[in-house]
Parts: sequence; C-alpha cells; structure tokens
Amino acid sequence: MSRIADYYAGKAVFVTGATGLVGRVLVEKLLRDVPQVRRLYLLIRPKGRKVGRLRSVEERLDGDFLASSLFDTLRRQKGDAFLPFIHQKVVAVEGDLGRERLGLSEDWYRTLQEDVQIIVNCAAVVKFDAPLDAALELNALGPLRLLELARGCKHPVILVHVSTCYVSGARAGVVAEAPLDHGRSVASSGETHARPYDVDREVLALKAVIAGIEARSRRPWRRWLFRWQAGRLRARRGQDGDGRAAGHERVRHEWVERRLCAAGIRRSRCHGWSDTYTFTKAMGEQLLARHHGDIPILVLRPSIVESTLEQPVPGWLTGMRMADPIVIAYGRGLVTEFPGDARVVLDIIPVDMLVNTLLAAVPRAHRPGGPSVYQVATGSENPILLGTFSDLVSERYREDSLQTWDGPPRALPWFRWLPPGPFLRRLRYRLAWLGALELLPAGMAWTPWGERMRSALRSRRAALARLHRYAALLIPYTTLPCRYLSANTRQLWEGLDPQDRADFNFDVMSIDWARYVRDTHITGLKRYVLKLAPRADQPTPVSRRRHGSTASIATSASPTIAPST
Repeated sequence: MSRIADYYAGKAVFVTGATGLVGRVLVEKLLRDVPQVRRLYLLIRPKGRKVGRLRSVEERLDGDFLASSLFDTLRRQKGDAFLPFIHQKVVAVEGDLGRERLGLSEDWYRTLQEDVQIIVNCAAVVKFDAPLDAALELNALGPLRLLELARGCKHPVILVHVSTCYVSGARAGVVAEAPLDHGRSVASSGETHARPYDVDREVLALKAVIAGIEARSRRPWRRWLFRWQAGRLRARRGQDGDGRAAGHERVRHEWVERRLCAAGIRRSRCHGWSDTYTFTKAMGEQLLARHHGDIPILVLRPSIVESTLEQPVPGWLTGMRMADPIVIAYGRGLVTEFPGDARVVLDIIPVDMLVNTLLAAVPRAHRPGGPSVYQVATGSENPILLGTFSDLVSERYREDSLQTWDGPPRALPWFRWLPPGPFLRRLRYRLAWLGALELLPAGMAWTPWGERMRSALRSRRAALARLHRYAALLIPYTTLPCRYLSANTRQLWEGLDPQDRADFNFDVMSIDWARYVRDTHITGLKRYVLKLAPRADQPTPVSRRRHGSTASIATSASPTIAPST
C-alpha cells in the first residue's frame, strides 16, 4: 500500500463541520503532516456577534479557527510563513449543510464540483435532545446533500461520513462493522411486532410531525396565549411595550422548540434509539446506503470522542464532551454520584486516533462499492470499565481538585455509580419538596428575606431539574452492555507502512488508560476547556487504585459484559 501522504498529494478536500472538534483536528493534521494536499475547502456558517453584526467566514477562519491553541505546533514550525501557508492551502466557503444545495452560491457549487476529490462530513447536531427539525436537516438530510454534490463532481470522488458507534441504539452485546439496513429500525430488528420502518418514509413522517407542531403554534387562541405570556415577561423585567412582536415570536419559538425536542425523543425511542442524535445519525447512514449509487462511501463510526492522546499536543479539547460535565462537577465537589453500571465498558477514543484512522482509510475505500464501515472504538481490544474510569478521576481530583472556595480544599469522596431507578426517584422527590418549600415564603415575597429565599429555592430546583434531565439522557450510555467490533480498523492498521504507523498512529492497544485519564485528559480539560493555568509543581502521579494498580486494568483481558442495572 502506498504512503498515506502520497495519496493526498495534489488533491482538493472539502470539509464540513471544520469548526468542530473532529474537523479542527483533521484540518490541523492535514496541514502539519500532509502538506502535499493542494487545497482545503472548509464549509463555514457566518456567525453573529453579541452586538448583532454577522462575522464573515473569513473573519471566523482567521479569528476563532486559526487563533486556536491547536495550531501552536504548526505555528512554531512555520514561523512567519504560517499565515501565507494557511491562506495558500485553506479556503473558507460560506454555506450551511442544513440548507438545500448547502446554502452555496451557484459559482461556489460549480467550483467545488470541478475541483474536489474528497468530501469529508464532520458536521452534526450533537445535542442528545436537539430539536427534531435541526437534527433531521443536518444529521439525516445533510449527507444526502453532499451526495448530490458528489454526483456532479468532475473527478472521481469519495464521500467520507463521520457517524457514531451509537447508531446501533439500545442494542446490547456485540455490534459488527456493517452498513445499517435502511428498511429496519433497532426495534424492528429484534421484535416481530415492532412498528414498520423505512428510512425514506420516516423522513416524510418526521417532516409531517414538524409541520404539525409549527401549525399548532399558529392557532389564534395559542397566539393570544403567547402574547399574554410575552407581556408578563416584559412586566416582570420592567420593560416597556417596545418590541412586543419580537417578544411574542420569541415565546412562540421557545414553545415550538420544546415540543420538537420532546417529539424527537419520543420518536427515537419508539424505533429503538436512545435519543434524537443517534436516531438521526442512523438515518443519515441509512439514506447514504440506499441512495449512494456508484459513489464510494466511507462511514467512520467513532465511540465517545475525547481529547487528543498525542498530537499535536496531548489533551487538546474544545468544549465539553459527553462525560466531561460530570468529571468537572466532581472535581468541584458538586457531584459525587451518578446513575450507571460500573461494570460496563466506557468506550472512549482520542480524537487524534479517529482522525488518523480517517486519513488512512480513505485511500483504501476510494473505489466503487460500499459503503465501507470502520468502527473506531476501544472496547473490544483495550477496554476501560466505567468504574475504572471514575476511580482514575477520583484519584486525580483527590490530589488536585477544582474546588474554588476559600480555605483548605475539602477531601472528595470516591465517586459512586448508583442504580438509575432509585437515583431518579430521589431526584424527583427532592424536586417536589423544593417546589413545596417555594410556596412557604410566597406570602412574604415583598420582604427582602422572602425574595432571597424564593430566589435561592428556585435556583436550587432549576439545578436539580437540569441534573435530572442530563441523567435521564445519559443513562442509556452508562448502562449499555455492548462492544463495538473494530476488525476492519485493526486490519487497516496492520496493513500500514511502518512510517505511516509512526505518523498516523491509531493503535488503540497503545493507550495507557491510567496515564491518559489522570494526566492527559483531565489536564487538557483544565487547560483548554476551563482555561486554568497549569501548575508547574504538579507531579506526574503514579496511579494506585483502591483495589490494586490501575495499570493492570488497561492491559488485562476484556472483562465479561455485565447486564444493565
């Protein structure tokens, strides 16, 4: 097999979702280690400032994107030639994957079709309970729009779609690297009396659900109710009557969004998926499998994508991923327990390993046929249990917590995983109790004490409600006993040139979980997400677990998958 960099020499690559975690790391890797690539077209949406003016895509490229610490290594290598090199290679294209013809002008659409040989789709609505309309347009129909672009390309083109391992939904056990059946849902795969499913008909059904919610929001009596609610909000905030129409429309939009979020979750679980994100991502794969024709399709299914393992710097991350809010809340002493099964596998893949897999798989998959599916996961070869992960986090934060109050830091207890049912019932009981307590100072709301008390109770109840919602969304992941096979990815790795193995490492057996979780990932969260200055005196910890060394956990044989709690 030829060298990976040789394949990309002289080619033009079109990347969607370039401002996200995977897209950024992909662009940086290409510019740093594959400088032979001729052109990178990045699909970027204009974004508004707080003062209301839209920033152009060029401003976003030179500002938010290139100013990131991710490019510090490349910036040091290039010196004064950094910006000229970037502007020679990278072109920002204004558009939107969620709009017809990608929201592109005719000139740009034609330019891309004449120049591009590789299309990489990293864009997605990643919120689990996202509004159904946004998730459908971007996650499900977005890949079809890229497929339409690919059909008109002048050069032989391959479409790379970054999906997720969790398109398998609530299916337990072993999940193979195989294309999804566009005529079956997760529920219909295991039940004889499940609702009939076809992905094209499902798209039409979801559009009807969305249109129905929108129509209900415009009924005359409901519009009157929205105006009344907007008036109450203005009165509470001490605002005058200006902007009345805008306030009414804002209330209507919030009403529609809440119902679209709920409708997405209901429809997803009806078909066997856990949430709107995995449901619509699965639909995107199914639509590509049905309609791709003679266009080569490469589907990358990562598990939980987290901070970089090695390149360009260890621990780099933008934003908080799935488990990170819990990790940070525990470090601050705010959360010490969460619903989940400590015996299930927490399948994590560092983002640089995902990008390296993508770059290595494209040359092999760039041929008629497919879709080619590669699951980029660690659970089948180098698993880490949920309980082991939380123990490593506990060890690190018991030595160096994120507590911010004055005085000596409080010793954190070991993090615990609890059965989901009792945990959620206890939260609901506390929410009901706080709701009742709010009524007590209602008669004294005119006093400073009464107002402070009601404000404190309202704030506490809102925080518990957010925890309840977050826990309900994550329970399907913290109790799911499954393994994602990665035989295709392993075969790809074993067939690489030795130099490519050094330059594009994605061997999951090389991950030392104790070092990655304790030293790399948590340090990255503090430095790149929380923006905390690193401590020069922080020693490299030697991992010791309550029941022995964690180093033995990372290299031991795969433990038996326990049933969900």
